[in-house]
Amino acid sequence: MHPILFRFGSTIIYTYTILLDVGLVCGLVVACLEGKRRGIAPERIVDAALWAVVAGIAGGRVGYVLANQEYFAENFREAFYVWEGGLAFQGAFLAGLLALFLYSAYHKLPFLALADTAAMGLALGQVFGWLGCLMSGCAYGLESHGATSILACLSLYLPDIYGISAPRFATQPLASALSLATFILLWATRRRWPFDPSAELRASSAQDRPFDYSGFAFTLYLLLYAGGQFLLEFIRGDEAIYWGPWRVSQWIYLAEAALALVFLAYLSRKFKSSLTKL
Repeated sequence: MHPILFRFGSTIIYTYTILLDVGLVCGLVVACLEGKRRGIAPERIVDAALWAVVAGIAGGRVGYVLANQEYFAENFREAFYVWEGGLAFQGAFLAGLLALFLYSAYHKLPFLALADTAAMGLALGQVFGWLGCLMSGCAYGLESHGATSILACLSLYLPDIYGISAPRFATQPLASALSLATFILLWATRRRWPFDPSAELRASSAQDRPFDYSGFAFTLYLLLYAGGQFLLEFIRGDEAIYWGPWRVSQWIYLAEAALALVFLAYLSRKFKSSLTKL
């Protein structure tokens, strides 16, 4: 845990803030490159990212505060100290997605193509975001005393948000690794069908292409990330709101993964149907 990177007199530079900024810049560069390949002007990507980031930070902070109501009820002013760390992914994701949808509707841009582009940048940005969580101690894991040998391999000697160190499940490094693996998969396959629909039907004219596969990359990102986070939530030790046996965030992740599976099945069925028309 290393929440403070350095100080300039009375000015404190937080590690979480720096890593979050690095993630935003790297994610934006990747999104601009992918957007340009898809025919979306880089300035549109930057504008859309600005609105999505602002909405995402606000939504993420609200979600984090709601999940830690007891603490912020006694320390209300700290609810606004975003630079000290603490964002709930679900709040950030849903608020950012809504902002992206509104932006695409206002500027008459294809939302699903924009979402595919955003998925690339989001996956890379989350690599650094989770490392920021590691440095600030948020989203820490349960203590792993007595864990089986298999689960013990997922443990490190880490602190919680209060600075209390113990053998814990390494939730933040695991989430960062999941994000990195997702980004590598999306980036390595971006020029192959169905990430790039024209790869399969390159010989056909535009009017002969039977179906638009926009949204596939975003849906795959959502399936991988939501599915992975659903499992990681079982070994998290930070405060959370529960609904039945699971955290509320787990129910949301499960719903997102289910929706992603349904949409992927829909695309697959459309593809099989389109082959019969060629």
